[in-house]
Amino acid sequence: LLNFLMKGGDNPAYSDISELKSILTEKQISVLGELFHELPQLSFVKQEILNNNLVDIVEDDHMYSLPENVIGQANFTSYINQDLFSMVIMKSLRPDKLLFAMRTFVESVFGEGFTEMSEYNFEEVVSTESSCKAPLLLCSTPGYDPSTKVDDLAISKNIRNYQVIAIGSPEGYDQAAEAISDGIKFGYWVLLKNIHLAPQWLVTIEKKLHSSVPHENFRLFMTSEIHSGLPSNLLRMSDVFVFEPPPGVKANLQRTLSEISPSRMNREPVERCKLYSLLAWFHATILERLHYLPYGWTKGFEFSDTDKRGSFEAIDYWIESVANGKSNVDPTAIPWEALRAIFGQAIYGGRIDNEFDRRLIESFLSNLFTENSFNKFYPLVDTTNISSPGVKIVLPDVHSYQDLVDWVNDLPNQTTPEWIGLPPTAELILLEKQGKITTNTLLKMQTIDNSETVEEVIMEKGGAGSKPQWMITLENTCNKWLEYLPKSLSKLSGNKERDPIFRFFKRDIKVGSELLGKIRKDFNTLLQICNGESKQTNYSRSLINDLTKGIIPDSWRKYEVVRTTTLNAWLPDFILRIDQLSTIKQVYEESSFSNDPSVWLGGLFNPEAFITATRQAAARANKWSLENLVLCLHTREAENTGTNTLFTAERLEIHGSSWTDDLLDSTSKEMYHSLSSLTFVWMRKEDVEISEHNIVVPVYLNNSRETLLFDTKFPIRGNTNQEYLYQRGIAITANKI
Repeated sequence: LLNFLMKGGDNPAYSDISELKSILTEKQISVLGELFHELPQLSFVKQEILNNNLVDIVEDDHMYSLPENVIGQANFTSYINQDLFSMVIMKSLRPDKLLFAMRTFVESVFGEGFTEMSEYNFEEVVSTESSCKAPLLLCSTPGYDPSTKVDDLAISKNIRNYQVIAIGSPEGYDQAAEAISDGIKFGYWVLLKNIHLAPQWLVTIEKKLHSSVPHENFRLFMTSEIHSGLPSNLLRMSDVFVFEPPPGVKANLQRTLSEISPSRMNREPVERCKLYSLLAWFHATILERLHYLPYGWTKGFEFSDTDKRGSFEAIDYWIESVANGKSNVDPTAIPWEALRAIFGQAIYGGRIDNEFDRRLIESFLSNLFTENSFNKFYPLVDTTNISSPGVKIVLPDVHSYQDLVDWVNDLPNQTTPEWIGLPPTAELILLEKQGKITTNTLLKMQTIDNSETVEEVIMEKGGAGSKPQWMITLENTCNKWLEYLPKSLSKLSGNKERDPIFRFFKRDIKVGSELLGKIRKDFNTLLQICNGESKQTNYSRSLINDLTKGIIPDSWRKYEVVRTTTLNAWLPDFILRIDQLSTIKQVYEESSFSNDPSVWLGGLFNPEAFITATRQAAARANKWSLENLVLCLHTREAENTGTNTLFTAERLEIHGSSWTDDLLDSTSKEMYHSLSSLTFVWMRKEDVEISEHNIVVPVYLNNSRETLLFDTKFPIRGNTNQEYLYQRGIAITANKI
């Protein structure tokens, strides 16, 4: 059970359970098929599904426990095995509920309430539990600046000798060293901000603290992102605090209100309060989207409380410059364009380096910071005309700090993804991702003692059947994958070197052929080690360690995949890539390769080079300039303007929208949809029709959204709001891993 929990769900082994196709999704059937193949004693679950005994688990988003009669049929006497069984079923049927099943398991072992964290008072901890010899390390996730806690504490305790140094430049190192020396000698407080930017330099702090006798009032505070490069000795000697942004829009709004004095918000003109409210909502929205990476944002931008404070100051400056001492200003006189530019290009937008994230933040700003926001019942969020039932949140006329506090307190405690512009099912995608990260982490924690060779085991324990368990498992793993892996992939030959697409496939097939040979050779070497026919080397020990932990060996990483991909997910994907290249090679050898190729774009080892090759082929065939070509979507109504200009991408996924009747549609509640294929065409710029009913959609290599393959325009329905599509994180991906 534990082995399937950590490694199962991605292997090609399966049992025939086609009778469940009308009940379950293709992914659920695939995982269950593997489960029944690996653990046939659990095949009774199939009948339980057919009898509708598990319908609540599959369909009800709020049902987290298996029925007692289903657990009883598993015949597990240990409650630990019962909880493991529940986790395995959750992973198979509703992976978004796996975290809840894990929590139940942890509390079964360690006691109810073990997973609940008790609140602590930072000021009390510093005052009563900290010492001058132990630094206080405040770690945080991107989007949270814990240094404000130290600033506020220094003010409340009237600490006059308090120095703050930002780490990241050579001058900062010298200033920090001097401040620490003075603090140790005279009892100052010192705050070093962003120490994760200089992990190597931190060794000098560690040595200084070890070799000195500090003043009893000395306190060294350090802030850092959670970072693997921090020195382990420094972590051991420090009191470590971990912070993250408050979960949910409401909690974030309440935190913002706790940081603003009523007197500041109530200052005239009265429109200041409404502008503060809009900024508080905007800040909460963009921070909450960080929880939904890479759909909320493509990466974890470091939006922080510093950005918020700077934005409040910008509002103060502009509203006062317009008011000139008046108690009211006309909303049309407020410099909205200037505010949007400051927020979108300098303060918040200055952190963004992605074109599609920039248009996302601009969509929020254009919706919130407008004179229409002063209209009665102006909606901050309104999806009622897009999905049912949808969400509509209206900011009332707020004229004082207390008005805003009352409105925030009346908001629902639970934030749905629709509050921040995402589809309602985005929460399920997030939970599923977190569950997968947790199981991957568990897998990486597995350890083995592979120091003994087979010969040593036989000599010490007698008999050839005395192999250690890790060796038996390794042998089974190698045999299984050698069975599934293709035997070989011969290289592509031919005399079509003038054809850019042929040259591309020749190179890609060569990469696949060499990597396939490398993997099969490594598996066979490990089998020889398991059978006592070969001795272990440093390389083979590294392979054994990686295979045990489900990590892709570095020597096999010849192309880009999502960093968190496990070996059990990577190998089936690699096999499919080899199968595609084998088919393409056969087609070329039969001289039947189309000038308008159809490929699984995400299954190529270098898809960017394929796109470049199709562009070169179109330019060569039509005598066009390469620089004058743009990639467009080819619809049924479009006319082909040249030869060798088309290619079809298969097995794509579209996120944040659906694709029906050759149009993007924003009414879907689902986060993503599968696309059987899309055809793209290279066109001259002057031949491209300009339409306001188009939206530029990025096409990424995989779900991490780290590598952009290309972007192109897609037609949308006439009544579709483009800004709403931006906020839904619209994108297309060529592969899942």
